[in-house]
Parts: sequence; structure tokens; C-alpha cells
Amino acid sequence: MTIDPDNGVVYLLGGWNGSEDLADFWSFDIRKQRWKCIAKDTRTSKGPGPRSCHKITFDPTSRRIYVLGRYVDPDARIKEELVADFFAYEIDTARWIKISNDTISQGGPELIYDHQMCVDQETGTLWVFGGRTISRDEIDKSTAYSGLYRYNIAQGTWLLVR
Repeated sequence: MTIDPDNGVVYLLGGWNGSEDLADFWSFDIRKQRWKCIAKDTRTSKGPGPRSCHKITFDPTSRRIYVLGRYVDPDARIKEELVADFFAYEIDTARWIKISNDTISQGGPELIYDHQMCVDQETGTLWVFGGRTISRDEIDKSTAYSGLYRYNIAQGTWLLVR
């Protein structure tokens, strides 16, 4: 969940319904007290696939919503492709952009879930902190944790800060 405070709109993407991950996308107009289904399945408009335990955050400068991370059940990790994809949704054009197929190859985080994410509007920086990682090389089902990453929005570059 994220909010566009200037326009009073809350956005929700996907989640878990008790039996499967979802790829639905919704907005809630606070003033009108009205929900709107933007997409029943974001994949139909080249958006992210179903996911839960991910994060979305709003950048007021670009008017984009950034999407990172997802949970994959340990039993499904063997047969499912474990890609750390990264998306943005442009609110004004109602268009999805796949920023990266694999953030790891660009110096960003592994596939993560239960992390925190926010945008510093003044510096044009997206910050990603913590969370649990799902490694491609994971043999056992032990827990590994992520670090603090900085994504420069204008340059499209990642940096592991700590």
C-alpha cells in the first residue's frame, strides 16, 4: 500500500487471499470514498505478476509507483524462476515499466520480501532496507537477510550502502 498525498489517493497491489498470490491493482479516492479497480491482473498490461510480501512506494516527483520484491514458498522455489524483478507504474499515463528483470545483476538486492521501501523526493533516491532474501543458490531453507540499498532514480543505478 502507498499513498499519493497531493491527490488523496491510496494504491494497493496484489497480496495473498489465503490460497494464492494476487496481481490485482486498486486505487481508493479518499475524498470521494470510492474504490477503483485499475487492473484485475497487472500482467495484462505488462505489469508485475502475482505477489505478496512485496512493497510499493510512491514518488511524488515522477508520479510513479515502484514495486519490488515478493515471497516464494520454500516448496515452490525449486520449480519457480526466482527473479528479482523491479517495476514502476506511471500514474499519469497508466503504464507499467519493467525497470529490471534482475536487480542482482545491476548491484541491487536479491529477491526479497518483508523489506521496507521509501522514496526521498529531494534527492531522487529510492531506499530499500532489510527483509529476507531468497537466493538462487539456496540449498537449505535457512533465513538470510538483506542490507540497505540505494537506488538513484535518475541514473537507474543501485548501491549497497550497508
